Amino acid sequence: MSASVFFLAIGDELLDGRVRDKNIHYAGQILSDLGLQLNGAQIFPDDVGLLKDVIAAAAAKHDLVWISGGLGPTVDDKTVDAVAAAFDLPVEEVPEIKQHIEQAAARLGRTALDLGNRQARIPKGATYWLNGAGTAPGICLSVGQAHVVCMPGVPRELKWLTEHHLVPFLRTQLSSEPLPSESLRCFGLPEAQIAEKLEPLSKDFTALKMQYRPTFPETILRLTALDGDPSMLARAVKQAQSYLGGVCYGIGPETLEQRVIRQLTDRKELLVVAESCTGGLLAQRLSAVPGASKCFYGGVISYANEAKMEILGVGETTLQGSGAVSEAVAREMIRGALRIAPKAWALSVTGIAGPDGGSEEKPVGTVCFGLGHGSDLFSKRRQLGRWSRDQIQLLSVHVALHWLRKQLTA
Repeated sequence: MSASVFFLAIGDELLDGRVRDKNIHYAGQILSDLGLQLNGAQIFPDDVGLLKDVIAAAAAKHDLVWISGGLGPTVDDKTVDAVAAAFDLPVEEVPEIKQHIEQAAARLGRTALDLGNRQARIPKGATYWLNGAGTAPGICLSVGQAHVVCMPGVPRELKWLTEHHLVPFLRTQLSSEPLPSESLRCFGLPEAQIAEKLEPLSKDFTALKMQYRPTFPETILRLTALDGDPSMLARAVKQAQSYLGGVCYGIGPETLEQRVIRQLTDRKELLVVAESCTGGLLAQRLSAVPGASKCFYGGVISYANEAKMEILGVGETTLQGSGAVSEAVAREMIRGALRIAPKAWALSVTGIAGPDGGSEEKPVGTVCFGLGHGSDLFSKRRQLGRWSRDQIQLLSVHVALHWLRKQLTA
């Protein structure tokens, strides 16, 4: 039987809207890769009286209680005190942790990063993991059959401690062989319509678990072989692709921008972009991929009409006659980008992200795209719908990259 895991996110800021929790999602992914299942997750305030009972009850029921948050240097960080109270343990100060924090402060040119050595404290009997991405350590306390693990709530620090300490620990203590699974990345249809297309799949494969995870503007479908049969999973993936057609653009963890960067790198080709309504988001998503420098030449953010004319050479008559949001301007933006990098592929985006600026002829969500390579120039206009401004920008980036991906695949 798989070990039972419970995740506790602690912090007043998670409940009053100041901060959105990002750790529960990450924890679920990590545990799944280890063949473990996250059986539940909750968010609680920094309240020792409440937390000590919750932690004690969770440890009595689960094999692993994973806690994030409440390990900061101020008096409102109460996780160590709550864990100690849950199991009637004293708190002790660890000189090595204190020294680690002092060294971190010295590297940053500060006199102190901790208040009263609060981050150097752990419940008596617990082990600790020094934090290579911050100051507060990871804490691991074994209580009966349960392991209670505490980590800082800062996602970067929690990920570092997880990768360097928790994952190796769990592999020796709780990990089991994960069931065969595969992820299908889908774009172009909402979750409900994807599920409708895949209705026959559950009848075709009765031992198949299907999980949908919308991550705007995509939907990631995870298929798991509950009978542990990898050949059944392979057949199910192939059948799902058949049902979905072009909606499924890839299998596995590789993101859209990673896929495009890989394709360009394999072809030893370059990409240059010219952006208006996306304001550099297209370039940011591409440059965030490790190794992008092998193929991403760069980009121009020509937000104002003057920038389009002065940097990309878009004609004033084109802007006045067709408007900034037009296929004609998208094509001229491509020409300007190709003058900068003549041998590259080029993408352009110009549109109305809203919430204002739309008209009856060109409502909010109207976006024009350009694509070029050599002497070939293409353009298209799409109505993406009345999403929020940032959603229209993100959706525009995906439409542009999918267009390029298809051209590179053809």
